[in-house]
Order: sequence, then C-alpha cells, then structure tokens
Amino acid sequence: MFALITMTCVTHVASQWVDASGLFTGSGWFEASAVSYGGWKIVVARHNEKPWISLDGGSSFAAASTAEAVSWNSFSMSLDGTTIVGGAGGSYIHISRDGGSSWSVVDPAGGPMGWNSVSCSEDCSVIAATAGGGNIWTSADAGTTWTEDSSAGSKDWQSIAVSGDASTIVAVALNANIWISTDSGATFLEQAVGATKDWTDVAVSADGSKMIASVRNGGKLWRSTDSGSSWSQLSVGASDLTSFIKVDMSNYGSVMVAMRVPPDNSYLLAVWKSTDGGDTWSEETGFSQFAFSHDMDRISMAGDGSKIATLGGGGKVAIWTGPAAETSTTLTSSTTLSSTTSSSTVSSSSSATSSSTTASSTTSSSTTSSSTTFSTTSSTETTTATTATATSSSTVTETTWTGTETTQTVTETVTGTTSATMTTVPVLDAANNGMGLSTNCMVASFALLVLLG
Repeated sequence: MFALITMTCVTHVASQWVDASGLFTGSGWFEASAVSYGGWKIVVARHNEKPWISLDGGSSFAAASTAEAVSWNSFSMSLDGTTIVGGAGGSYIHISRDGGSSWSVVDPAGGPMGWNSVSCSEDCSVIAATAGGGNIWTSADAGTTWTEDSSAGSKDWQSIAVSGDASTIVAVALNANIWISTDSGATFLEQAVGATKDWTDVAVSADGSKMIASVRNGGKLWRSTDSGSSWSQLSVGASDLTSFIKVDMSNYGSVMVAMRVPPDNSYLLAVWKSTDGGDTWSEETGFSQFAFSHDMDRISMAGDGSKIATLGGGGKVAIWTGPAAETSTTLTSSTTLSSTTSSSTVSSSSSATSSSTTASSTTSSSTTSSSTTFSTTSSTETTTATTATATSSSTVTETTWTGTETTQTVTETVTGTTSATMTTVPVLDAANNGMGLSTNCMVASFALLVLLG
C-alpha cells in the first residue's frame, strides 16, 4: 500500500533589527561571521578570541571553548550548520565537523599564513581559501588534502566564494581582475571587467549562475547572471562615488545585501538590500538607528534570506530577522529490501519490534541499515477485519472479509538499506519577535511503503 502525504507549514515573522552586543563578555573588534541556512546558527569571532556560537538565531551566544583564540578573518558554514570552516591571520585553517563542539587545525601551506577568506560548498566537501599575497588553495575532500593553484599568481586576495553545488569558485583581489573556476577548483580563468579594480568582496549563488562583487573607492557593485562570463554595474540608488566593502546573497540569488561607505569616507556605514536579484535596492533604515553603525564592516546572511548579521568595531553586533525569502525542502529516498519467511506452531503470543528515526536537523543526509523481525501467532478463530485505504481526495474505501485462521507463527525478517536526504526549514518564533527557535517546519512529500507479509 502506498500513501502520499504532503504537509505545509507557514509562520510569519516580523522584520526587525536588534542590538545583540550585550550578549558578549569582553571587548574588541568583531572580525568574522557566518549564518546557517534558516538563520538558527550564527558564529562570530573577535580578534584573538575564541569564536562565539548561537543556536537560537542570535538570542544567546556561547564561546566555543575547544577552539583556539586566533586572529579570525573569515568563516563559512555548511547548509545544516554541522561543519564550520574558519580562516585566521598568521595561523591556519580551523575546521569543526560537529557544529563547533570540537575543532581541528589544518595546515595546507606547510606553515602559518594570513588566511583572509574561506568558503565551502553546501556540505563543505569542497573548501577554498585565500591568503593575502599568496595563491588560491582548494580541497575536494572536506579539508583532508589541499591543492595550491598558482595560475593567478600571488595577489592581495580579499575574498573567495564557493557555490553550494561546489561547481563554481570565484575569487577577487585588490588592483586585479576576477578569477573564476567552473570545475570545482581544478582550473581558474581570469575574467576582466574593464580596467582592474579594487575588489573587496564576492558572493555566488548555490548553482553558480549568479554572482555579486563589491569595489571600494567609488567602484560600487557589479553583478553577473551567467556564471561570471559577463558583468554589469548595478544602480543602487546611492551616490555614484559610494564604495561598497562587503556583500552576500541568498542561496538562489533573489536576496542580496551590501555594506557601503559614503563618498566622504566618514565611515557612517549603511546596509542596502535587494529582494529581486539586484535589480532594485533600498537602504535598511532600521540599521542606521544604532549609534555604532559607523563601526560595522562585516556582513553575512542566511541562505534563505531570513537572517542578517552585521558586526565590527567596539564589540558591536546587530542582527536582522525577517521572513524567509527562499525555501528549499526535499526528501528523496531509495530502499532495497529482502525477506525470509518460516513457519512453526507455538503457543499464543504476539509481539512486534520496529525502529524509527526522527530527523530534527535543518539538513541531514543519512544511510541506515535495519533488520526488523515480526512474530505473530493466532489461534483458530473466525475474524472479521476492515481495511481502509485513503486516497489523495480523502475518499475512503472499506473492504470487509471473513475467514478462518489456523494456529501458526509467521516470522518475517526484513533487512534493508535506506538512504535519505532531508532539508527542513527552521521556523523562528514569531511570538519572540523572531529571535528564538520554536519549532521546525518541514515542507516535504513522503512516499510510504507498507510491506505486507
């Protein structure tokens, strides 16, 4: 019997900016951040301190006690928040594969370097990193081994970004062109966008088709919608002399955010946002309410556009929470089953053993093997049973049968291997102004297979 069930859950969250600076002890300039898909996990770090991690969308933070206190420059996180990759100046690349509980140090270059940018694919199987004055480094096995690409030469690299599907990597540097790989980092090609520019940051969509890059000294924002083959300057609405220093985008590129510096270099920073893939932009006026907004120079956004984290000088952190602009939920499974059946006469008894698993993580991928034995006995009797089958249109068909059963035991052993990939969309607690994780809302289709022995 097959049953197809579809469930949909929608929660409305009010948009707002919150000053989260009081959640941290100590002081110092925040240098790096990353936000998980759905915004439930946020990692931030100050200069020469251990990272701070939030598991409730920014309502609270705790220091990652097992991480090193280094000069953090950049973080990247897997879609489900399980893997966190960090780059630090005068240090190494640091990786946590359990959500921040424990950390390992990776040394791609055979010694400490000024790692200023790291990025990974949705599952962090592919990682890319740059060091100022060095080359591009990539790993195709989640950071176990690394390859140095010297085709671009040593540059003052500022940022590198890996697409979610790991196919595309794009890197930018000061006084340079853009360098792009469309083969997961095996080769990089130079892409000129007019004269060389002082690129400061770059972001790429999950499929590698959309890119956005920022340029300082009045260079504004540039966008590509063809995997980097061509670029166009965006009209943001700010002064033509405005410099943009940081950018980010949602998984599919519908939401883009940028942090700008005004023409007079007064460092009165502002956050600009687009919800139509960069066609039109508006300033986030709620951000400017903070007296410390002029000190903020870092920005990161959740893959669904539901959370923005800004941070910078004076130990200040501001977090925006709003409704998700994009959803991506899939459940795929394949099952192989084999069974054996034997019969014998026993005294009347009935037992059943089964196993079930509930996935609570935002995104999980698992392979499980199970063996389930059902033992059922019955004495001779006349039985009337009703079988009900529900169709998608809620029509119920009932079949009644009467029969005689002989005392017997049927033992059925079912073994199987099931692989499943699930993405759940965490929903923020609207009653708590979007700053707490109340439940997970799963939008999925399930195929239910019932094997009758």
